Amino acid sequence: MSKKLWRVTNGYVGYSTVHVLVVAETEERAKALAAQRYKQDSDEMARKGYTPYPPGYYDIRKMQAELLCDDLTHEWVSDVFD
Repeated sequence: MSKKLWRVTNGYVGYSTVHVLVVAETEERAKALAAQRYKQDSDEMARKGYTPYPPGYYDIRKMQAELLCDDLTHEWVSDVFD
């Protein structure tokens, strides 16, 4: 199975939609990796003395994954965003 590029959002909005980019074979794996990274982000905030994000920030059930590229063995460029 080929690696794919996913954009995973968690439903939160900062200056824009909060998201991570993930390389994974499946949507489920992309969400699992994203949940780990969101949790790590929350833990880092707490270590810095800030209020950590609530559990919903890294709740895999609230995440949406968008497939950006379905085959990373070839060159690829995204659309333009502004």
